[in-house]
Amino acid sequence: MPIGDLLYACVECRTEGSLRRAKRGEVCDRCGTRYTRADGALIRCERPGQEPEVKHPAEWLDHLHEQPLHHPATTAAVTLRCASEYKPYTHAGVLLGFIEELGPPEEGTLELGPESIVFRSATGERRWPLDALTAVQPTTGTLNLKVRNGPLIALRFRTGSPLLWEERVKNAIQERFAAAGRGDIAEYLPRIVCG
Repeated sequence: MPIGDLLYACVECRTEGSLRRAKRGEVCDRCGTRYTRADGALIRCERPGQEPEVKHPAEWLDHLHEQPLHHPATTAAVTLRCASEYKPYTHAGVLLGFIEELGPPEEGTLELGPESIVFRSATGERRWPLDALTAVQPTTGTLNLKVRNGPLIALRFRTGSPLLWEERVKNAIQERFAAAGRGDIAEYLPRIVCG
């Protein structure tokens, strides 16, 4: 997983989506802070003019959560793919389940509003009400959303972190559920369930 998918903002300047791949690791395009992998799962942060600092990813995320981001993004450039059909998955003649067959990719912009998620592309606009979402599932590099009586939606973020957008979507759904008197959400996968 690229460091920028995990660290959704620079820990130095707190700019969201600013990490870009470089020859060695990833570099913040705003302040020049460099991020590289260290031993194990550790991440090395090299701020210009300072000694490198090495921490576990969870520690860097805790650091990001300590203060709000500068100019948090309200939209993200994404590649959308929707499940076009479901194929049976079998082993030794036994049906084990079904696998989503994703359709062609479509480039566009994702926006999360108080009532819905909107995808805009050259072919038009698609809107999914937050109340219609039945599951939120992160994967490496993508965020999958299941829509009631609709397709599985796979979103690959080109300029944002799926981890950050997962958190945003979950928070928006929770706010919607609370406003409707449906209570707190206990789980988002395999389906959204209130506690």
